[in-house]
Amino acid sequence: RNLSTKAAQKNLIDIYILDRFDPSKNMKSNHLPSSMNKFFIVLIVLVELLCGTYAQIDSRILNSDERRILETFYEGTNGDEWNNNDGWNDSESSPCDGWHGVSCNNDGSVIRVELERNNLVGNFPKEVFSLHYLEELNLRRNPEMKFQFDGIGNAKNLYNLQLSHAKIISLDGIGQASDSNSLEILHLTSCMIPGPLPDELFDVKSLTALFMNYNEFSGTLPSLIGNLVNLKQLFAYGNIMTGT
Repeated sequence: RNLSTKAAQKNLIDIYILDRFDPSKNMKSNHLPSSMNKFFIVLIVLVELLCGTYAQIDSRILNSDERRILETFYEGTNGDEWNNNDGWNDSESSPCDGWHGVSCNNDGSVIRVELERNNLVGNFPKEVFSLHYLEELNLRRNPEMKFQFDGIGNAKNLYNLQLSHAKIISLDGIGQASDSNSLEILHLTSCMIPGPLPDELFDVKSLTALFMNYNEFSGTLPSLIGNLVNLKQLFAYGNIMTGT
C-alpha cells in the first residue's frame, strides 16, 4: 500500500509538471494554486518589460554608432566647408533630426545619404559602409572627394550607389559587394577611372544597372560580363575599349 501511494504521488507530480508547462492548458487549472497563477503573470510582465528595455538599449547603441560614423565622414571630407552642412555639427541633435542629406526609417536608423554637389573634399572613409541599414548613397559631382571601394561588403543593404563625377582611382575592392548581394545600381560616369575592367567587377551578380561611360577604361570588354545575369542596363560608351 505504501508503494502504491508513493507511485500515485509521483504520478500526481508528473501531471502537475506537465500541466504547468503545457501552454494549451488553462492557467486556472485546478492543479495550479492561485498564487502560482499570479506568479506566472508577474513573470510574463517582467519578461516583456525587460525585452522592451533591451530593445531600446540596442536602438540607442545603434544610433550612437551611426552618429559616430557620420561624424567620421564629416571630418574626413572637410565638412566645415561643405556647401550645406546643416545639422551635421550640432552635438545635441540626432542625424534623423534635420541633418542635411540624411534620411531615416521609422526606427530612427539611417537609410539614405544624399550629398550631391556639396563640395566634399578628401578621402571617403570606409566606415560609412558600416551603416547597417544604409540603402542609398549619392555622392555624385564631388570631384575632389577620393573614393575607394574597400569595405563595401559591410554595406549589407546598400542597393543604389551613385558616384558619377567623383574621383575614383580604381575599382579595386568592388568585388566585395558580392558578399552582401544587395548592390543593384552603380553609377560611375565621368570618374576618369583608368585601365582595364577588373575581373572582380563581374562578381557583383546582383547588379541590374551599370553606368561606366566617359571614363578611361581600356582593353576589351571581357566575356565575364556574362556573369552579370541580372544586368538590364549597361552604359560603357566614351571609353577606349574594343570588342570582346
